Amino acid sequence: MPTPDDRRSVVGDVDFPPTSGTVTGWFGLLLVAVGVYVVVVETSGLATVRGVLVLLVVAVLVHAYLLRPRVSIAADALVLVNPLSTVHVPLQRVRYVTVRSVTKVSTEERAYTGVGVGRTMRQMVRPSAEGVVPTPGAWGGRFLGGNGIGVPGGSSTPKSTETADLLEDTVARAVLQVRDARAGQEAPAVRREWALLDVVPAAVLVVALVVTLAL
Repeated sequence: MPTPDDRRSVVGDVDFPPTSGTVTGWFGLLLVAVGVYVVVVETSGLATVRGVLVLLVVAVLVHAYLLRPRVSIAADALVLVNPLSTVHVPLQRVRYVTVRSVTKVSTEERAYTGVGVGRTMRQMVRPSAEGVVPTPGAWGGRFLGGNGIGVPGGSSTPKSTETADLLEDTVARAVLQVRDARAGQEAPAVRREWALLDVVPAAVLVVALVVTLAL
């Protein structure tokens, strides 16, 4: 059993594919590249500079909001990569996980949201003889309080190959593995990192654009 000083990962790293935004994001960056070419060829002087700056701001926003978001498990933490920040939630602290339009993870202190993996409304409901009913797990999620795992409305085995289902099931198992391996150890604190590689360039580009508009 790991000691308090032994923080080697108990579970392996898992990267859940984003459920939306990837194709749109890359298409958006392609359009930005075409736009930059057109602006450079068709304009001159300050108009060119302003046009390129606007398009570069758009490119940074496209990357931040469509290409950057994702959810993964790394170093025994659930990693929620969002447009402006990344939140590392230690698996020992996870008490509830559910995937609806976004991924929601709750600890005893508060809830955290990850926009990288979600369900469409069509995925959250399915037709039946009685009408439209919730897909098992789509609204129930996984309750991980106490010493066991509760799976409202279904079993604890994977139900499908959908990313949302796999995320709920994989996180549930990972949480229990980490709790067993580190029983009696204090859980690390939740950690947030700001997306400086997106925020700083966007701020610099906006400032530069404002300067050119003032000239």
